[in-house]
Parts: sequence; C-alpha cells; structure tokens
Amino acid sequence: MSSTHTTTHSPTPTPEALLLIGPGCPHCGALLEVLSKLVKSGAIAQLNVINVAQRPEQARQLGVRSVPWLRLGDFELEGAHSEGEIKQWLERLGSAQGKSAYFNDLLLSGKLEKVITMARSNADNLRALLLLAAASELSMKVQLGISAVFEELHGSERLHEVVDDIGVLAENGDAKVRADAAHFLSLTQSELSIPYLQKLAKDENAEVREIAEEALAEQVR
Repeated sequence: MSSTHTTTHSPTPTPEALLLIGPGCPHCGALLEVLSKLVKSGAIAQLNVINVAQRPEQARQLGVRSVPWLRLGDFELEGAHSEGEIKQWLERLGSAQGKSAYFNDLLLSGKLEKVITMARSNADNLRALLLLAAASELSMKVQLGISAVFEELHGSERLHEVVDDIGVLAENGDAKVRADAAHFLSLTQSELSIPYLQKLAKDENAEVREIAEEALAEQVR
C-alpha cells in the first residue's frame, strides 16, 4: 500500500503593528480606531501605541518626524489611512507584488534613500524593484528612482545576486523595459551578465542594442 506525502506550508504570521501618535494630531485618533478594530477582528496580532510627547526618544530612534506613523509588518506608513487602505497593505504583506507597491509609493513620495537602504539589505528587495520596473505606466519619478537605486549599487555583491532576475527582465516585450535591463546588467559588472547582454546586442530596438553593445565593450576592457 503506497502512502502519499503532502507538503504543508506554514501560514504567514499575523502581523504586529506599531503606531506613533501625538497630542493635537487630527488623524491619530481615527487611525488608532481602525487599527484597534483590526486587532479585534484578528487581522493584526498586536498593536503597540506610543505617544511621542511622552516618548520622544522613540520617534528619534525611528527617524519619525510627523504623526501618525505606522509600522505594519515590513511597511512603514505615514499620515492618515482609511480602513480600506490598511486592509490593502495587510494583503500586500509577504508578497513581492506588495513590496513593489510599497517601493512605488516610497519613490513617488521622494524617499529614495530609504529604498536604497532596503535594496542594500537583501536581494529580495531588489527583485521587488525589478518587478516594479517591469510594470506598465510607471511615473517618470519612479522610473528614475529605480535606476538611481541600481546605479547606487553599481558593481556590488548585491547586484551580482540578481543577474538572472535582470535577465528575465531582458525578455520583456516592452523595449523600454529591455533597455532598462541592459543598463542594469551593465551595472552588475558581472561576467554572468555577458550572455544576456550578447542577446540584447541583437535586439530589434536600436536603443537596446546600443546600451548592450556599450556594456559589452566595458566588459572586455
């Protein structure tokens, strides 16, 4: 009699939340009410609330300049958020698509340095940025922000870890995305990028070919 083995996956842990509030804050009470409701429903496991007037050192340690400020799992959110928005961020936790949406918001709000820090911290964050780079109808600010992150990590070990992921981007049907892939591959300064660049050097799009050819020329110097 044969036995069948089934693989079980651990469920994603219910996230905790940290909320910083302050006196006279017009949105703090509403956000606290939303989060308390989500704790009661079980969507959030634990809510820690800090009044920055009583614990200003906490705000300094976290780099918080205005309230309300919320840490929800891996996400840090500023300002007012509706119950629907918080639920949407909860759904995004733990997924690459969710992290991409988070990076999109950070770059739109001018928080480039934060995205760079997160990209340096682990390769999965870079992969989420690549997922964002492949998205259609990105704002110019976000496109430039993504490029700035990769340029900041030029030649780093972190970029070496995502060469094959950039190679996937090089297969995209959008020539603009393939051009970005060629640029990112050039920034890796890795021999592993050469086969991808050689293919892009034969691309139907002139801009893609030019970027790839210049990158290959740099590699052989």
